[in-house]
Amino acid sequence: AVSLSDPEAYEEALKSQIHQKLLLQEAVRRGILVTDEAVQKYMTRQQELAANDPQIEQIEKSYWAARGDVSEETRFESVRKLLLLNEIQRQLYEEAAEPAEMEIEQYLAANPVRSVIQLLAADFGEEAQAMQVFDGLRAMDGTKEDLFSAFLDQARTRKARAVAVNSDVIAQPASAFVGADVPDDVRQLLQTFEFSHTDELPEYVQTAYLIKDNPIGAFVISAEHAVVYLRLSIFEPDVQQAESELRAEFVQQKRDAYVSDYIGRLFSEAEIEIFYENLPVAISPVTL
Repeated sequence: AVSLSDPEAYEEALKSQIHQKLLLQEAVRRGILVTDEAVQKYMTRQQELAANDPQIEQIEKSYWAARGDVSEETRFESVRKLLLLNEIQRQLYEEAAEPAEMEIEQYLAANPVRSVIQLLAADFGEEAQAMQVFDGLRAMDGTKEDLFSAFLDQARTRKARAVAVNSDVIAQPASAFVGADVPDDVRQLLQTFEFSHTDELPEYVQTAYLIKDNPIGAFVISAEHAVVYLRLSIFEPDVQQAESELRAEFVQQKRDAYVSDYIGRLFSEAEIEIFYENLPVAISPVTL
């Protein structure tokens, strides 16, 4: 069901219906058949799933409720159309040519696997002040939550400046530590860095990454510039697995594009007449 107050949604629904009809015609043209036995097997399987899963049961009820009071015969034929659509789309996906290895390599190069490090980092303005804060934090024997709170207290008390070199400021991860909305002064200290190689990172972040047995660090740049950081997390993906997933993603994109182009050709070759003036909402003939 599509609200008539949303012309864009109605247009998408109309477009989807037209595309489905074109695919069904293509299935018939190719001689694809779905037997009564296959339909009955599918319906029985869906009933079994619904009986054991309330969520699936609700989806089934909503699906048929949206179609009104339909007979068993109508349901049976609706399922046959669904299976026809599934089969023609499966065939189209199989027809799509596999991308060349060079294309895949180019895609992987354009989407490198990235590691992520997240930390609080503040420039305390002078080395002596920074080292005093660092020594105090290092002497604490508590949880990371305690360190987090102490770090923020020191940063606020001494009006530390947030470090913003090559970083993307993030708002939410601190909620795991403070349990509430993140104040602006805290948000300024929260940073994430995405990287493929550590030499992409500022030096103090490289230090935070390399010394993994100690989440607290101090990086002295000059007598007037020293950074104290608290490392919150490091995420290092399995590169081989990530690249395998990227490969599959790219192949899927190419297959989707092939199917979309195929449907587009069917549409351009079909004789379709839509009486736009009779539609319940105003939509553009061009976009269909």
